[in-house]
Amino acid sequence: MHRVALVIDPSPALLPPLVRGLGAAGYDVAFSAPRGAVRGVSEQLRGSGRRGLALDRSMEPDEVVGRVRDELGRLDLVVVEPARAEEAPELHGSSGGGEVYASGASAIGAARITLELLGETHGSIVRLLRPASASDAAALSGHDVASTRRLGRSLGARVRVNGVAIPRSTKAGVATDRTADAVVRAVLWLAGSELLNGEIVSIDR
Repeated sequence: MHRVALVIDPSPALLPPLVRGLGAAGYDVAFSAPRGAVRGVSEQLRGSGRRGLALDRSMEPDEVVGRVRDELGRLDLVVVEPARAEEAPELHGSSGGGEVYASGASAIGAARITLELLGETHGSIVRLLRPASASDAAALSGHDVASTRRLGRSLGARVRVNGVAIPRSTKAGVATDRTADAVVRAVLWLAGSELLNGEIVSIDR
């Protein structure tokens, strides 16, 4: 059975290694990014025998998720950088009923479809988190930590939610290829760790 990942608008330096790494691990990959950032990425996936689906960042969230469902058939993993995904589904959970909230009708619809698809495969969400302060590369905002844990608790019966804390080193998003490789390995590890939920893995450099 093939697996499908959706990568929602990561930092430009992370998009190619994420897509390549997921493809090498056996995922077909849909990715939402600005027009200029997707050039060549789909070709790299096809070269490894996986399917790639490039989705423009300007698309409505429900259209993004609908394309993934219609063209790739399932969804096992969502990788999202919340600080950058202004136009992507913003998922929030309550600790009680696991209700999903989002801003805008299309985002609400996309969030529900996303969770429905992930629930069918017992999939997971991995959030890429940045430090709250440029002067403290290790300090995540309390909101990022709390929301990751809250989502993990509220969705855990169907969908696991974990995070990767990435150092804020450069405007491009990551300081070195080594950092990008560590992020990809952390994402894959969290996606495959069925007993981890609401946890954050830190990349220190």
